[in-house]
Amino acid sequence: MISGCTNADADNYNPEANNDDGSCVISGCTNEDADNYDPEANNDDGSCVISGCTNADADNYNPEANNDDGSCVISGCTNADADNYNPEANNDDGSCVISGCTNAEADNYDPEANNDDGSCVISGCMNPDADNYNPEANNDDGSCVISGCTNADADNYNSEANNDDGSCVISGCTNVDADNYNPEANNDDGSCVISGCTNSAAINFNPDANNDDGSCEFTGCTYPGADNYDAANTVEDGSCVFAGCTDASAENYIAYANNDDGSCVYEPCGTGSACPYDANDDGEIGSADLLAFLVAYGQTCEELGN
Repeated sequence: MISGCTNADADNYNPEANNDDGSCVISGCTNEDADNYDPEANNDDGSCVISGCTNADADNYNPEANNDDGSCVISGCTNADADNYNPEANNDDGSCVISGCTNAEADNYDPEANNDDGSCVISGCMNPDADNYNPEANNDDGSCVISGCTNADADNYNSEANNDDGSCVISGCTNVDADNYNPEANNDDGSCVISGCTNSAAINFNPDANNDDGSCEFTGCTYPGADNYDAANTVEDGSCVFAGCTDASAENYIAYANNDDGSCVYEPCGTGSACPYDANDDGEIGSADLLAFLVAYGQTCEELGN
C-alpha cells in the first residue's frame, strides 16, 4: 500500500499512491465572493479576482475589489445647464440647481428652474380697486376691470364701471303672470297685481292672487231642495242629501231620497199594501195565495175586477 494524494487535479498528485491519505493540495481561489472562486481549492494561491468599483470617490467603492468592472457610480448633477453641473457624475441625484423664474403664472416662467432668482415678470392689473387686481403682478398691462352697472337709466348706475356685469337694477313687477308685468324689470318691488280667486276654500283658489276677481268656484250641492244645499256652491259634485223614505214598498216612498230618515209609512197587514203577496188577506203567505196567483196569471186587471 502506498499512501499519498490520489486526486489527479491536485498539486501533489501521486500516481503511485493507492491509498489517499487526505494530503491533497489543490491551489486556487478560496474566496466565495470572488469571480473565480474554486470550491475544490484548499490552498489560496492569491489568484482571486473580485470585480467591482475600485474608485475610492465613487458611491459604491469596493475596497475588496481588484478588478474595476466599470460599475462605479458617482452621484451628482448631470444636467449641463444646471448651476452645479458635475461633468464627472454619472448618476443624477436630483441635486441640480437651475436658477430662473419658478412661478408658473409669470410671463417668463421656466419649467426647468428649481431656484427662483427673482426674475419673474407677472403682468396684470395692479389697481387694488379693480375686480381683477393681482397682488402678484409687477407689470401693469392695462387690463384692470371695474365691474358694475353701466346703464345710466338704472337704479344703481355706476359711472366708474367699465364692465357691465349685469347688475343693473330696474324695479317693477317681474312676475310674468301678473296683470302689470314689466318685461324690462329685474327687481321685483312688490307692485305685482295678480287677479284670481283669493278664497282658500274654493277649488280654483290661487295662492298667488292678491286681487280677487270674483272667479271663485266652490264644489258641493247646488240643488235648493237638498238638505245640504249651499247657495255659495257653483259646481255640483253629487253630494246632495235628500232625506225621506227610501223603501219603495212604503206609502210615502220618495224616489229621489238617498238618506232614509225612518219616516216610511206602511198599510196595516190585511189591507194588501203592507203585505202585497198575501192574496187572501189572512196575514200569511201560503199555498192558497199561490193558487190565487196562478188563477189570476195571464188575466188583465179589468178581467179580474169583473
